[in-house]
Amino acid sequence: MDGFMQATALLSSLLVGSAVFVLLWAFSAGEIPAREFQSLSPLEKQRRLRVREAKPTYHNFERLIQDLRPVVASLLGPRQLSDLRQSLQFSSVYQHMEADEFLSLKFIEGLFAGALVGLIFGLAFGIYVGIAVLLIVVLLYVGFAQSEIAAIESRTKNRFLLRLPSSVDLLSLMLEAGATFPEALTTVVKENSGHPLGDQLGQVSREIALGRPKSDALKALRERLNDATVDELVLAINEGEEFGTPLAKILASQAERMRLKRTQWLEKATAEAQVKMSFPSLLIMIACSLVVLGPFVLQAVFQFLGE
Repeated sequence: MDGFMQATALLSSLLVGSAVFVLLWAFSAGEIPAREFQSLSPLEKQRRLRVREAKPTYHNFERLIQDLRPVVASLLGPRQLSDLRQSLQFSSVYQHMEADEFLSLKFIEGLFAGALVGLIFGLAFGIYVGIAVLLIVVLLYVGFAQSEIAAIESRTKNRFLLRLPSSVDLLSLMLEAGATFPEALTTVVKENSGHPLGDQLGQVSREIALGRPKSDALKALRERLNDATVDELVLAINEGEEFGTPLAKILASQAERMRLKRTQWLEKATAEAQVKMSFPSLLIMIACSLVVLGPFVLQAVFQFLGE
């Protein structure tokens, strides 16, 4: 028993020392030196400047984040990092971050939050409880951050898909009126400025304007969204152009199919919502019944006891 207690005390001391070391390192690390920053490639420098502007915390702990990236990458598989990077593209704050950078940042933020909460619990219930609370807070903070990014991705895709049929219709009408595909796409982007559909199609428009083939730009859109409806649309456009089918006709047909799918999706969502609302509705009904019938029941009980 004495040996177990000594081992536990040693482990606790190591954990506390590691936490203090990381916190002190985080405070003293700051951003990377200017010489090291200038040695980066132009694209990497531009990316990091965008991340610094969007997330000031990254700017404060950039050195530490870059040091933690290999550790985080070794703990997660390439598939997990790739999926998280895909989700980060839909976040206005983290869209320029790499997946291991994001997790490193959230680990540091969680460590600060966990240290504060763990200190309070440690003073109240002992050092072991404080350490356990610190670890739990860090894990929950990182897990919640990943869940939040996944929720942002889901909401963005849903908003994109809901407006896609009408935008494809507009593309078709403009092509029939004699506009080129880049011109029609630019008009759709302007009509949907500030909306996820405008953001995603705007990226396609910029890539085409920079000289990237239209088929490749559309394939990149399909990879970003990873949705069956977008897959079908991109495949139809690329195959139609390959076989010489008029693009306006292809888009009109795809818009009709997407409207049908949207109607089916809304009907399914409505049915699922009814099922999810049944239990809360039952609870509300029981609560209302208790409020209405409670006084009568109590009066009857008091009368019975009085007799």
